[in-house]
Amino acid sequence: MVDPLFNEVAGALGPKVARNKNDDLLGFEMDLEAALAEESVISGVVIERSDADSAIRVQAQLAAAAGTLQQLQDALYRTWQRVCYHGFQATSLEWMPDAAELRFMTASTPDLGLTGFIRVGGPHYEKLQRKRR
Repeated sequence: MVDPLFNEVAGALGPKVARNKNDDLLGFEMDLEAALAEESVISGVVIERSDADSAIRVQAQLAAAAGTLQQLQDALYRTWQRVCYHGFQATSLEWMPDAAELRFMTASTPDLGLTGFIRVGGPHYEKLQRKRR
């Protein structure tokens, strides 16, 4: 289930924050790629950047090195803390049968912000999700 509070915050603040474009968005993408590369439980990362709506969309796989879904949660939040703008940030983590999705919104100033998600799934994720680990 999508977090209604996150949707409310994103809906209220989203239109008020100017969105990253071009080099700013590319810089965030590069930082995010580097941060995800440090996490042994996340693999197969594919990042899509959309200048049109200032969004970053990440698809990845849960690596076999993960013994629990808690390790994935920890990795996602560590990654997020490395890359978010500390002026403002909001996240929502949703656990679905086929993937976990960290939705985010962040801004350093009213002139610089973005939204997106990191979605991690795959066969190992589904196996751990079925076992409720």
